Amino acid sequence: MALGIYPVFAPKLRGTKVETLGEALAAALGDLEEIAQESELTPLSAFMDNREPPEDFDGAPEELAEALGPWDEWFEPAAGVAALEALAASVGDHEHGDALADELRDVARVVAAAAKVHGMKFRLELG
Repeated sequence: MALGIYPVFAPKLRGTKVETLGEALAAALGDLEEIAQESELTPLSAFMDNREPPEDFDGAPEELAEALGPWDEWFEPAAGVAALEALAASVGDHEHGDALADELRDVARVVAAAAKVHGMKFRLELG
């Protein structure tokens, strides 16, 4: 099973969900970060867990979450929508541009629904 990037909401968002798996986003995350930087856009990683592993960590990747402890950072959906839509408009030259744009717009659609709910927060997770 491939990794995907998907939105998570607090509190839980009801009534809509992403229709794509986020696999293209996960596979091209490095390229997307580069495109965002070159285009002076907010990268996807701005809405993801960017904590560094402890210096003495030498465990398996699946043990990293336990070593880092809980992550409780959440972001404003409106900022996410703007970033996702801008990035979707900038991936046309990528070899998988259509798939990336489709997944970015799908995530943006769901995050936009969250932006309409008072107090809703979101983040992107890789899993």
